[in-house]
Amino acid sequence: MGQIPTLVVSSADLAKQVLKTHDIDFANRGQGAAARIIFYGCKDIFASDYGENWRQKRKLCALQLLSLKMVRSFQFIGDDEIQDLISNIRETYWRSNGSCCVIMKHKEAKKDDDDERKDFVDILLQTGHQLDFELDQDSFKAILMDMFLAGNDTTSTTME
Repeated sequence: MGQIPTLVVSSADLAKQVLKTHDIDFANRGQGAAARIIFYGCKDIFASDYGENWRQKRKLCALQLLSLKMVRSFQFIGDDEIQDLISNIRETYWRSNGSCCVIMKHKEAKKDDDDERKDFVDILLQTGHQLDFELDQDSFKAILMDMFLAGNDTTSTTME
């Protein structure tokens, strides 16, 4: 089955010292088969290795997708529209080539930079070419999956 190197630290002070001096060594997550399949070859934020690409993807989400201004701009989406969106995505995904179809519809629609009714896909399409790395189709889909999963997790935690 293999083995995974493991370090057991028995005190908070020692753990703080180890993590402070070896933080980069502990920054990466294991990339198992499930993570490679679910997260498009670990090209998302959650499962990708720590490094410049990870920092750029995280920065993109924090500054462009999750800024206070952008979060507030999403308020135009009502509960009915969200349910319709989920239904359409689910239906489109199973009938076609998954999330690629959703992305293609957004590319064809091409919204202006001044349009205030942009969603995550529109913002990623507009800012993706400004990054220091290539935001390929799998990275794009993986980041969208991160955003949906993070939103679901936060919502379910709040409701508990």
